[in-house]
Amino acid sequence: MNTLAAGDLDWLGGTLGLIKVLIGFSIIIFVHELGHFLAAKWAGIRVDRFAVGFGYRLFGWRRGEGFTFGKRPNYTTDEQRERDFGETDYCFNALPFGGYVKMLGQEDVILNEETGEYRMTDDPRAFTSKPVGKRMVVASAGVVFNALFAILAYACVYMVGKPEIAPRLGPMDGSSPAAAAGLRPNDLILTANGERVSSFRDIATALILSDNGSVVFQVERDGRELPDALVLHTVRGAENPLAEAGISAATTTELAADLSLEHVPELRAGDRITEVAGKPVSSATEFLYAFSAYVTATGASGAEITLERPAPEDLTRSTSFKATLPAGFVTELPSTSAKSERRSEAQNILGLSPRCEAGTVLPGQPADKAGVRAGDVIVQWGTIPNPVFTEIVET
Repeated sequence: MNTLAAGDLDWLGGTLGLIKVLIGFSIIIFVHELGHFLAAKWAGIRVDRFAVGFGYRLFGWRRGEGFTFGKRPNYTTDEQRERDFGETDYCFNALPFGGYVKMLGQEDVILNEETGEYRMTDDPRAFTSKPVGKRMVVASAGVVFNALFAILAYACVYMVGKPEIAPRLGPMDGSSPAAAAGLRPNDLILTANGERVSSFRDIATALILSDNGSVVFQVERDGRELPDALVLHTVRGAENPLAEAGISAATTTELAADLSLEHVPELRAGDRITEVAGKPVSSATEFLYAFSAYVTATGASGAEITLERPAPEDLTRSTSFKATLPAGFVTELPSTSAKSERRSEAQNILGLSPRCEAGTVLPGQPADKAGVRAGDVIVQWGTIPNPVFTEIVET
């Protein structure tokens, strides 16, 4: 359901997002360096250090030496042999964003004290001592490992999947291009221009990529596929093709998070609103309209709603209960769209938040009477230029 509020700590979402990007970047670098490391071992090159991160060494492990903390000396080959230590120090450093592999021969040079000339190490296990073919394998192994990791990660994401908005249409203006094409609320889009549609995002993609000014939809309505395709004529170069076409995603009345209000029974994630003041509702838009209409018509301080709560042990069964919600409770209603709104608020700290755009405009409500239409961009809210979502709600 639509929400009209964001938490006081929503800005943390942007910080956590940045941290996630840095961690993801570090994983990519780790895999890259792992490729170099394994290839170097295969080629018989001595690897002195495999490090995750840069800067000061925090802790690590070396065969024979065990776990150690802080900086460690660079042992020579003779010292390693004497102490029966492994050649490679596997360590974590203070800045965990990246990593590196230190191979013998990359930076090792020998100074001739008599002539003052420098030359590369002549150790047979040095990188520079290996044949060109093996050096090429070591140099390219990082990129190869990145490619293999990408294929593996893509396969895992594909198998696990991720939540998507169903390609089912929500409420629409009767004068919109979508309505003129014959589309109706609750229609399920099966194909767009002959391509299978599996999520609402596919509908947006079809509208954006339509180069002939129209999109042909195959639609399922009331459980049956319509015999004739519906043709939606699009607006070329539209900044928001969905809004211009009058298309929105279908919504539900299921709460996405727990809600605690004074003098109201605790509402939990998964609770589904079925009635408002005795009137059945099946979508978030219907609920908002029915709730607002009831409060406006009666002047009441709230409205009684009926909810269903699935049984924890058997999701096919549910219990019904009632709760009276205050008129202003909509501003506290948690929903699946809350994440995107919190993200916009977090982005705004960095100056990245897009301007607010009107979504669904409820018929008969103040916004509709004032002439606001879906897709309108709010450039001024009172004295606030280019307001963000919470600025509109809080004022």
